[in-house]
Amino acid sequence: MNSMDKGYHQSQKSLQQSHLEERCSSLTYELEALRSQIAKKERRADSALSKCERMEREHDALVAERDAALAKAEAVAEEFRQFKTNNSNKELQEQCDQKDGEIRSLRGQLADVTQERDELAAKLQEATGMMAAAPKKAVPKSNQETSEADLMEAFDSVDEDETGFAPRLDLRKKVDEFIPKDPYVQVLSDTIRGLDVMILEKDDYIDHVHAWMEGRNKQAAPPPARKATQPEPQAPPKKPQAGNGKQQRLKVEKFLLDAFDKVDEDGTEFAPRLDLRKQVDKYVDQCPDAQQLSDYIRALDVMIVEKDDYNEMVNNWIEGKLE
Repeated sequence: MNSMDKGYHQSQKSLQQSHLEERCSSLTYELEALRSQIAKKERRADSALSKCERMEREHDALVAERDAALAKAEAVAEEFRQFKTNNSNKELQEQCDQKDGEIRSLRGQLADVTQERDELAAKLQEATGMMAAAPKKAVPKSNQETSEADLMEAFDSVDEDETGFAPRLDLRKKVDEFIPKDPYVQVLSDTIRGLDVMILEKDDYIDHVHAWMEGRNKQAAPPPARKATQPEPQAPPKKPQAGNGKQQRLKVEKFLLDAFDKVDEDGTEFAPRLDLRKQVDKYVDQCPDAQQLSDYIRALDVMIVEKDDYNEMVNNWIEGKLE
C-alpha cells in the first residue's frame, strides 16, 4: 500500500513538473515577444528623436534667415529714408518738375501749330474751290499704265506676314516706285499721304485703288457730245414690289451660311473677317443686297468673326434689320 501511494505521489509530481515546464516555456516565449516589441519601440523612439533634432536645426536655420531678412529690410528702409532726405533726390525732383513744365509748354505750342494747320487747310480748301472753275492741267499719262494687280502686289510686299495691314509710310514709298513709269500714280500717292492713320487696312487700300482707277478712266474717256435736241422726259422709276428683296435674300441664305464653312476649313467656328467678306462678295452679282452684308462685315472692329455672330448677321440681313 505504501509503495502504491509513493508511486501515485511520484506520478503527480512528474505531471506538475511537466505543467510547470510548459508554463515556463510559454512565459519565455511571451517574454521574447515583449522584448522584440520593446526593441522596435526603442528604434521608433530613436528615429523620432533624430527627426526632432533635425527639425530643431531647420527651425534654427529659418530663424537665422528671418533675422537676416529683417536686418536687410531695416537696412533698405534706412537707405530709402536717407535717399529721401538726400540732396540728389531733391535735384531729381526739381528736374522732373522742370521737364513737366517743358512738356506743358510744348503741348501749348503743339495746340497753336495745330490751329495754324487747320486754318491753312481751310484757306487751301477755299483756294481749291476757287480754282475748280479754272481748266485743270491733265496729268501726264505714260504708255505703260500701272494695273490693279501691280498695286496689290505692292501692298503684299509691305504686308509680309499677310495680316491685312500695312504701315502707311512704307506703303506710300512702295507706291511711289511706279511714278517714273506712270506719273498718274502720284495722285494715289498723294491720297495715301493725306490719310490720318498710321496703319492702313487692305480693304481701305483696295477702295482707294478702285477710286483712283475710276478717276484715271474718267480722265482718259473723251467727253460725250451734247445733242441739240431736247431730252425726252424719263418715266419715273418703278418701285420694287414689296417682298421681292426678301425673296432674293432667302434664295442665297444657304449659300451665305455655307460661305463661313468654306473659309473655316478646320471647323473651328472662327473665320478671318477679310476672307469671309471676300467669300460674301461672290454672291453680290446673284443678289445685289448682299453688298449690304459685305459692307457690314467690312465695318466690324474685329479681325476674327465667330460663326454664331455671323449667322445672326445673316438672319438680321434677311429680315432687313441689319444696321
